[in-house]
Amino acid sequence: AGESNLPVLNLDTCTSDYFDYTSPNFFIKTCTDLNFQNLVGVRQSTLEDTLKQEILTFLQIKSRLTPDNIIFGFGSYSILERLASKVLPRGTMIGEFPQFPYFPLEYTLVGGTYLGVSFDDAGLPANKILETIADTQDIKVIYINNPNNPTGQTWSRLKILEILEEAMRKNIFVIIDEVYADLLPVTESFAGLVNDYENLVIVRSFSKIFGLQNLRVGYMIAHPSFIQKYQTLCNWNEVTNIGALSATALLKDAAYRNDLEKTCAENKKTLIKICGEAGYTVSPTHPLVPLLWLRAPENQNAQEYFRLRNMKVGNNVPYTMLVENFPQNYCRIRVPNDFQIIEEIQTRLCE
Repeated sequence: AGESNLPVLNLDTCTSDYFDYTSPNFFIKTCTDLNFQNLVGVRQSTLEDTLKQEILTFLQIKSRLTPDNIIFGFGSYSILERLASKVLPRGTMIGEFPQFPYFPLEYTLVGGTYLGVSFDDAGLPANKILETIADTQDIKVIYINNPNNPTGQTWSRLKILEILEEAMRKNIFVIIDEVYADLLPVTESFAGLVNDYENLVIVRSFSKIFGLQNLRVGYMIAHPSFIQKYQTLCNWNEVTNIGALSATALLKDAAYRNDLEKTCAENKKTLIKICGEAGYTVSPTHPLVPLLWLRAPENQNAQEYFRLRNMKVGNNVPYTMLVENFPQNYCRIRVPNDFQIIEEIQTRLCE
């Protein structure tokens, strides 16, 4: 029977979804000191330019790229949506599966097809993707989540480079979604390679790790020629004054980011232990990515099991729209920032 009297725990929120507004760090001070003039009125393009420079500094690619390699969107999803509907050629999109499902769904809605390449015993299916590129006609797009969403696993850099080389040879676009990568070492990012591979597009965000969801600051990094094409087809002046100011302050605040990193690693380690004790198998995952992909015993509907204990987890329905007979004994949870929530998860799962 469900424990409907319990308060709902939202396990589809993330490490940084709730700020400690009493924290005296640089980011919080900047946000609380914002002048009302910065919130309304004319958009200040200089704020956008400053943020671009700060992104290049944060990713340590200032010697390789310029602001002309960056464009903003109303969150990263708006960029993916427009890539699918206005920019990318129609044909077949392939990617590791499971992965963030909404971009492939957008692509199929405008006439493309999607082929998910399932994980193999070693985890992320790099070799199977290379085989699929060789064996499949009409591939136009390769979509890669690095780190993977929902598992939090990261790719081998050498394998991604192999895929990039093969895709370049066959004139295939490679979209690498790095929205969960902000706590990883910057050497894990492929953003610095976009001038070497004109078919490479990187999508990143300030929502998933940094917690600026309501400000909707997503961005794309690509070759300047691709950025120009995107600008021609899409309304691109979308970062607000408060979004640009807040994102810039956050990137300058190393102490805040270090706190996020520590919280994510510690809470995730504890949560993995709790889920294991409750009988779940946790997919391979990076400690600094606030995602867990859980496999329950085959006869258990994992989402329903959590729901009956008033715990909200990630929605599996989009996966079922891409792949038939998607197993129901999987679910995704995001690592909470509050350790009391983790203790409550333990109580509900293990009693």
